[in-house]
Parts: sequence; structure tokens; C-alpha cells
Amino acid sequence: MTNAQRMTASRSGPDLHWTGINVQGASGDKTAGVYGTHVQMYGPNPAESGSSVSHFNTAVAPDELMEPFYTGPNHHPGLTVELFQDIGWQLNPEYCPNLPVGIVDVPPVYYTVLQDAYDAMVSGDTIQSQAIVFIENLLIDMNISVTLNGGYDCDYNDPPSGETTLNGNMTISDGTLIIEDGTFTVH
Repeated sequence: MTNAQRMTASRSGPDLHWTGINVQGASGDKTAGVYGTHVQMYGPNPAESGSSVSHFNTAVAPDELMEPFYTGPNHHPGLTVELFQDIGWQLNPEYCPNLPVGIVDVPPVYYTVLQDAYDAMVSGDTIQSQAIVFIENLLIDMNISVTLNGGYDCDYNDPPSGETTLNGNMTISDGTLIIEDGTFTVH
């Protein structure tokens, strides 16, 4: 590519996309701002110093941490980790890319806290949680039956081998909560 071609490409907006293998492999949850598994990069015309080609496009949904503008709280690195791997960064072997709570579904849906997962459930769903300590209060107040399994590792492998702890109150005012395998404790 010539310098002129590079300059033109950097201002190509939606036609500029990331093709790194790690980002491609993790882009499946994106509902906008992708071409197949390629994720759009930010390339406005005129170019914006510090943002152009250095961030994901604002069209990417759900929002990404590496967008050029603040879009609200985002406590998950999203594709940022995979992008860093694509450019040669090495991950800490203890790093876990999955959020700590998931609703078993196809594909699974992940959350940062137990209450958010419960609030998104329908009757018959199962929550899986990693073997960590949650500091929150959990209100079970919907007329549904749900199952709560704790003690999972980062990849939610069966069988769970650890223990999930809720350091807070659990209040059950409606519905049914089934806790399986003794892998979940409340303090």
C-alpha cells in the first residue's frame, strides 16, 4: 500500500474493518458493525487524531470498550482482549474473559451480578455462577421456577468444583428457587 492508499483507507468509515483472528473468533455476539466476523474500525472523514483506526466503530453493537467515545458504564472488556492478542499482547494466565454469571441458553447470556441474571430469566431457566464472592442482595420475586448452580470455573465446565458465595441477603418473596449441588452459600 502506498501512503496515499493508507490515508484513504484510514478514512473509509464502515469499509475499514479488523481482520485479526482472535477478534474474528469472538465477534459472534455482535448484532451491528460487523461484516461476517470482521469488526468495523473507526475511520471518519476527516481523520481524528488518536481515534481513527485505533478504535472500533461506533456502529458496533453491543457497545465495545474500545470505541472512540464514552457510551456509558461497560464492565466487560469485550473484544479489547482479543484485539490486544491480535497485536501480540500476552494474557495473564489467570485472566477470565467470561462474566461471572450466566443463564444457560444457546448461546449462553452472561451478566456481572446475580440480580441482573435473575431479572432476565424466564421460568425453567438455570443460572450458573463462577466460584467467586458476590457482594449484593438478591431478591427472588417473580412467580417462576429457576435453578441456581454455583462453583463453576471461568469456562463453566461441569462438574462445578468450587463454591459461590453470596455475601448479602437473599429474599424469596415469590416463585421457586432450586439450589443444586451444594455449591452456593449465603453469608
